[in-house]
Amino acid sequence: MPAVEQLPLLRVSEGGRRATLEILAGTSAEVAQSDALLGLARERGLVVDQKLAIALRAAAEEFSAHGGTVAWSGVVCECVPAQHGTDACIAWHERIAAGIADAEGLHQESDGSVDFRNRVRFTKVTANEVLGRILPLTEGVDGRDVCGRNIPARRGKNLSDTVHSTVHAEADGTLIATCDGVLSLAKGAVSILDEMDVKGSVDFSTGNIDFVGSVRIAEGVRDNFIVRATGDVTIKGLIEAATLLIGGDLHAPMGVAARGNGAMLVDGSLDAGYLNGLRGRVRGDAIIRRELVGCELIVGGNVKIERGAILGGTLVCGGSLVAESIGSEGGARTTIAVGCRPMQARRVARIATLSKEIAAKLPAIEDRAFQLQELGANAKAFEKEECTELAFEMAEIHRRMRALEAKRRELLLDMGLGRVVHVDVRKVLFRGTTLKVGTREIRFDHTIKGPLVIVWDEARELYIRVDSAPAQPLRDVAIVRDLAA
Repeated sequence: MPAVEQLPLLRVSEGGRRATLEILAGTSAEVAQSDALLGLARERGLVVDQKLAIALRAAAEEFSAHGGTVAWSGVVCECVPAQHGTDACIAWHERIAAGIADAEGLHQESDGSVDFRNRVRFTKVTANEVLGRILPLTEGVDGRDVCGRNIPARRGKNLSDTVHSTVHAEADGTLIATCDGVLSLAKGAVSILDEMDVKGSVDFSTGNIDFVGSVRIAEGVRDNFIVRATGDVTIKGLIEAATLLIGGDLHAPMGVAARGNGAMLVDGSLDAGYLNGLRGRVRGDAIIRRELVGCELIVGGNVKIERGAILGGTLVCGGSLVAESIGSEGGARTTIAVGCRPMQARRVARIATLSKEIAAKLPAIEDRAFQLQELGANAKAFEKEECTELAFEMAEIHRRMRALEAKRRELLLDMGLGRVVHVDVRKVLFRGTTLKVGTREIRFDHTIKGPLVIVWDEARELYIRVDSAPAQPLRDVAIVRDLAA
């Protein structure tokens, strides 16, 4: 077919996304005019609007300007794309977002250094803290193709996340924590956990643990790491020279190998495989499955060493003490303090210190009050007001001191009534052992084979009963020395 008989080609892409016009060189000027091109567009089913008309007119003029000797091609119209809806999401508060996004979990100090032990693997939150806000989905806006057909918009997806009762959702989507804990996004649910599961060990992969609630650690705790929790803690693996600050009970079946560098504060009870080289305090009872070696340990309740010895170090026991052996054949210096209430004694000491601090404020206040009182009728209004305020302040100090003294006496009475001396040694009490009871120090210079029990009577006299023999005064078998009170 001769070129002069060629007609412009108007192609519509698949899906009607765009229309492309092609005018071959030598095409007749009559069929390349804008009106003819508009007619062609209508034949192809295009939506003829002002934008398309302008594009076709420009194509015709450009083709005509070259005398029809130069081919022309180009896109003359495009669809109106659909504006797809956005999925619902949570816009986290800045602090929360930083914790979630911190994949490495490294804590940077103020000087720019990084503490590799203080990784932030768990985002802690507190009650009434704003966590973020739910941004709702949008429906989207449909588009149309070049032929006027509808291009449906995709509706945004709703959150598959469910908001747990530990998180309150306000009417505007604001998420507020209802309790202290750790933020959890597991299984699509937004919740706050009061229990933490650490799958491996507490080491550089997790960093220090600081949790409001209970913690379960599948393996151990490595040297120099810290585990702090307000609830119960279970550590199934070996605890090395770490620091443990436990608000509840501690269950450590593998034991603690602190080697003189570890520390432990347990506000509940302790159940451990063994303790070696540990400095610590246990408010409740302590059960040690095997030995207690070289520890500086204060226990407010009873102590039971099931299948081992207390070897070296110092043990302060507020209740009864049961052990297979105390000391060693080599005469390792082992000190046991019983017949005391260590936790109450600490409180009494703190009350005494606080009372002194409060009393130290009185002299200056009294001196100033005396100066104001000497002014008598010459005192100005503000000086009279100050005098009244000082009188109230002195009265409050005296009230607090009386309350502290009453509490101190109550604790001392409880300490006196609750003191227990009951030492049960099933096998051997070795020489080199020192027993402290109140102001008395009892030193054993020779080994005594058990089973034996050391107790005191109503008059607080100490007795020992070995095997089935009659009880005898402890002074008969050991050196008892009264120390200054």
